[in-house]
Amino acid sequence: MAARKKTQSCCCGKKDGVCEGDDVKAAGVGMRLPLGAEGTENYRRRLQILRQLGVRFDPAGSMGRRTKEKMMKSADIRVSKAHFPGNRTTPSKRFNKDRASSGARSLRHKDNAHGPKSTPIDTMMEDVDAEAEMPSQDGATRSSRRRLMSSGGTPAAGGGAAAAPRSGAAGGRMARAEGSALSDEMAAAATRELELMREIATLKRKHALSAADIERLEREARVQKAAIEDLEAKAATLQRKLHASDAKYKREIDALKQQLEDADIGAHRPLTAGMLHEKQFGQRIRQYTGFWSVECFDLFIDCLNADGLLDRVLVKQDMYQEEASSDGDETDGSEEGGDPPPRRHKKPHGNRALTPKDAIFFTLMRLRTGLDIKDLHALFGIGYSTACRYFAIYISFLRVWLEAEFPQPTADQIKRATPESFRKAFPSTNVQYIIDAHEQQCEEPTDLKCRRTVWSDYKHRTTNKFLGVCTPCGACVFASSNYGGKCDDKTLTLASGFMDLLLNGWTTLADKGFMMHAEFASAGHQLITPTHAVAGVPTYSYDESRWTNAIGKTRIHIERMFRRAQEWKILHGIIKINSMDLAGTIFKVCCLMGNFEPPLIRQGDDALLSLAELQWGV
Repeated sequence: MAARKKTQSCCCGKKDGVCEGDDVKAAGVGMRLPLGAEGTENYRRRLQILRQLGVRFDPAGSMGRRTKEKMMKSADIRVSKAHFPGNRTTPSKRFNKDRASSGARSLRHKDNAHGPKSTPIDTMMEDVDAEAEMPSQDGATRSSRRRLMSSGGTPAAGGGAAAAPRSGAAGGRMARAEGSALSDEMAAAATRELELMREIATLKRKHALSAADIERLEREARVQKAAIEDLEAKAATLQRKLHASDAKYKREIDALKQQLEDADIGAHRPLTAGMLHEKQFGQRIRQYTGFWSVECFDLFIDCLNADGLLDRVLVKQDMYQEEASSDGDETDGSEEGGDPPPRRHKKPHGNRALTPKDAIFFTLMRLRTGLDIKDLHALFGIGYSTACRYFAIYISFLRVWLEAEFPQPTADQIKRATPESFRKAFPSTNVQYIIDAHEQQCEEPTDLKCRRTVWSDYKHRTTNKFLGVCTPCGACVFASSNYGGKCDDKTLTLASGFMDLLLNGWTTLADKGFMMHAEFASAGHQLITPTHAVAGVPTYSYDESRWTNAIGKTRIHIERMFRRAQEWKILHGIIKINSMDLAGTIFKVCCLMGNFEPPLIRQGDDALLSLAELQWGV
């Protein structure tokens, strides 16, 4: 299969011009344009021809193929001879012997034996840009330049006498320089000629206008001028209004900024106990602290701070601790007999991140809402590590204070607070305590031994186990520390130290899991549990059912105590590995704080008393 012959179109780039369909590579159809570096004669000649052809270049910097830079550097760029009909072209010098077979042509810049010089081609190119620069063609031809350079002479300029001939290399260089200067002068003259032609065309168009057209244009100009003046007046009015409104808005903004600064609303306000007296916080005092009103919370703080106990809680090393007595004899640099320098004393709460009241509010809010310290410390405006330290210190303080505030009740206090339902259910015995175990889920340790220790067969997950104890009226009197979920009820009871609290001759109610009748009997105490199922016996007897029902109705109050303790939502979360040392303290505080609630079993005027007042009379 024959290879397809490549063709090339004219460099003018016009689809409907005189060169339409011409293959400029074919013999006798096209001419190659001269190539040269910028600033050389060949460069200027190529640019002159492209402008005469009316070539439209692509914008500079674009990706097009017809940008000025690419077309001036292309080595193979040709123009169709159709742009130069008749005597517009002349054979090249090297083809003078055989003109019929000659295909190379060049522009004729002066009269010779072949005909007159080439004239402008604007009559054949209607779409040539009138604004483009079209230099004159009065310059010498390429062959005449060669003859001039070889002879060492220069062409006559302006009809004057020729310059003296020069010989040698120096004469040739001088001739080339003078020829280049002459070409520049001719280009400048051609440019001025084009400008004059444009001015003549403009004057012709102006003179061609009739008087009516001139009058119409003047009338339109007057109308446009009046419209412009009207618009300028409106713009000035709007500008004055904008200036006035800007000044007004600026004054209002300054006033609002001043109000924000006075009210201190723009800055972040950390949570404090004093905010509980505000309306928006006072409505949620129950959800934040567990108390029913702000007054109850303030009374609780007053009880904690009896004799300044709350203020003496240390949260870090005293910055202004006095020197040891062993250093008291050292001189301090003062003159003998003079007054000693004043000592720096610690300001009340001056170096604390939170005041004691705010610290108690922070601790209670953490217990009540169950929020993590990572979410809570920013609300109080303190750092995370500081918040962890404050919580650990004040939760321990609350545990110690609540254990001292609610000691083990005496026999008389228990009898006085025992509800009537217990006396009817157990007329021949005195019920001292109701006990049960509580489990809370914890994180799974990575160590297998630790994981086996906290695994609960009852809950089927890793848990911490606690022992809770309440009196018949529902007041919490004992809460153990946390143990692993693997621990059974018997081991939990013996390890917690609860057996030391038993009264001789009294009774304790428990669940079926507490199979410790012998241990309680050895302490002179009776343990009552529901009836156990016996293998081979499908149902309970009538007496066993009544006995189980009586124990269940009275033992349920320990479950109610646990439900009240779980209103502190921190007991709903998962105990973290790094918080297991505080889990027992948190459980104790949550259970003992329930003693400030109303009685679980209300009778008579007891509805106005708290469990603490009913059980301990305080």
